[in-house]
Amino acid sequence: MDRATLSHVEAYPLRDPRRGTMVRAELLIPSETAARTRVTATTGDAGDAFFPELPSRTLRREEAQGGERRVVSARLPEGRRSLHLRLETQGRRGATSVRMIAVGRGDVEAALARTAEASLNAQEAPHHEWMLAHAATAGELARQRAESAAWAERDRPLVSIVTPVFRPPVAYLRAMVDSVLAQSYERWELVLANASGDCPEVARLLALIDDARVRVVTIENRSISENTNRALEEARGDYVAFVDHDDLIEPDALYRYVRALHEHPEADLLFCDEDLCSEDERGELRYFGPRFKPGWNHDLVLTHNYVCHMLVVSRRALELTERSGTEVNAAQDYDLTFKAAEVAREICHVPHLLYHWREHEASTATNRDSKPYALEAGRLAVQDHLDRTGVAARVGLGAHPFSYRVEYRLPDPALGVSIVLLDTGRGELARALDSVRGRTEYPWDRYELVVVTDASREQRVTRLAHERVDALRHGTGEVRVVAAPDGAGEAERVARGMDAAAHERVVILDDWCEAVEGNWLTELIEPLQREDVLVSSPLIVDGDGLVQTLGLALRPDGSLGRVGPGLEITDCGYMSQMYHARGCDVVPLTGMALGRDTWRRLAPKASEDAATELCLRVREAGGTVVTEPYGPLALWRDVLAPAQSAARPELLEGHPAFARGGSCQNPALDPWSEHFGLSD
Repeated sequence: MDRATLSHVEAYPLRDPRRGTMVRAELLIPSETAARTRVTATTGDAGDAFFPELPSRTLRREEAQGGERRVVSARLPEGRRSLHLRLETQGRRGATSVRMIAVGRGDVEAALARTAEASLNAQEAPHHEWMLAHAATAGELARQRAESAAWAERDRPLVSIVTPVFRPPVAYLRAMVDSVLAQSYERWELVLANASGDCPEVARLLALIDDARVRVVTIENRSISENTNRALEEARGDYVAFVDHDDLIEPDALYRYVRALHEHPEADLLFCDEDLCSEDERGELRYFGPRFKPGWNHDLVLTHNYVCHMLVVSRRALELTERSGTEVNAAQDYDLTFKAAEVAREICHVPHLLYHWREHEASTATNRDSKPYALEAGRLAVQDHLDRTGVAARVGLGAHPFSYRVEYRLPDPALGVSIVLLDTGRGELARALDSVRGRTEYPWDRYELVVVTDASREQRVTRLAHERVDALRHGTGEVRVVAAPDGAGEAERVARGMDAAAHERVVILDDWCEAVEGNWLTELIEPLQREDVLVSSPLIVDGDGLVQTLGLALRPDGSLGRVGPGLEITDCGYMSQMYHARGCDVVPLTGMALGRDTWRRLAPKASEDAATELCLRVREAGGTVVTEPYGPLALWRDVLAPAQSAARPELLEGHPAFARGGSCQNPALDPWSEHFGLSD
């Protein structure tokens, strides 16, 4: 490689078209000129008289065969589709040579097409045809009927479907009842608590139902919570399922739930995947907006009711919990989800799309303002759950409709925190130190900096660290430099920092990292106030502000994948997961917050990927690993090392519980997709 070459182009459309396109160009620069080459970006199309310079950033610099790999990012204004990279190389005798490398329109458009294909998530993909292709066939339903009829009595629990009814369009109610009558598992009862009062259309329809398993109970209309409770009083089943009066369930819904109970007999709370449906102009039903859900994820359900439909609760859990009151009216299912989870022996996700939430003018699926009180009711359901379980926190409204944000209460005075900053010698230690000391809003006298460096760099790093911290001091704050042997592995370097840390709470950074917002440290350590949370991690963004990852996805072959790369931080992503805290299996080492004791008990003594091993051990020990988007950190390198992106089946051999993927995986989703795309 005797001269710089363009090796790869990425492009990301920004949500506001007026802001244009973010383009990233990867250059290979010969080693003899790399240190003396400055790269800037300009734009210009054919016919332009000049090429204006664009704000650009070098996101990554790393060694490559024969030179240096450098990624430069620039935002192309609206209407522009070509980029020019200006390489200025300072000669050994002071002369400057300039070379231009064009990133043409075709390069940018091809990169945009790749991005569009890779970022397509399951909610954006065509769904109606998928639903029709995956629905149970008549032959399959007949087989299910024969199979379930032959099950032993103990394996055939009675399932009560409870449905409060209040003046729905009769066609919708008829369709709902028909979807229950069509069930391939036949040991069920449908309790229709009719609160419609003087409504002849509903009364006539209910009178026409000719099935002994359907019971109509006339009740006085009160709140939806009270109507639901009245219906529950009539239910006689071993398990109770909740179906709204205008929605639909698939004919194999109850069969799938009971089959799940055969494998998980202690499940007290069950839920399935769902989508939306509505009638088109020809009156034909169309399916859209699927929710292929993760398994039970406590932190995610604290932010919004992703469990939702079709909730099934055991008789045992119902007898151990109080009924929902009017204060959570319209969020009574959310409230019951928390109450059942608190006493559940096991919580089971049934990974089949079995429930269709009908969208029409009066439904919250279409009109979020149809039940304005539901937002506050949901907030109260989350707050009450945290209060019952002894978690000191305040629940506020989230950034997405019908979502919530939990702020855990920190003690006063604030907890002491040790920030262990790993100096690799390849990043920019000065920038990392400046951002921490210049932007962190945490009380300056309650955190310390412990810089871990190589023994050969100790004096130089000590001098730099004290210079930067003294220049930015808000008062006084400790900074100490700890030496590790040259060539020490990641686990040993972190261990050195842990041993030197003065506080139990520790946050791990490196010299490629930069604090973005002043609240980052507070947000990171807040979740550690919960006893079950042993590790927390922030949203990691690139230097140009686009997302690198929110947690990491553990793939079936043991490799790791990013979550949401290339999104803007204002993009909520699939099922709004980029806006919310959630539990996950693995997080990066950079930005990780944990207790010293957690590291000492569970971290590997020697590992090329200490963070992954630690997270897996935390999960196996029953702890929680949380990632949240509220206080992002910027990282000026790839969050994943090449070894982490490669197949590592040996990693899962010691952790068989994770062999099928991470907590955000669903069989309908592609485990190799970074944006929750559909499987083939």
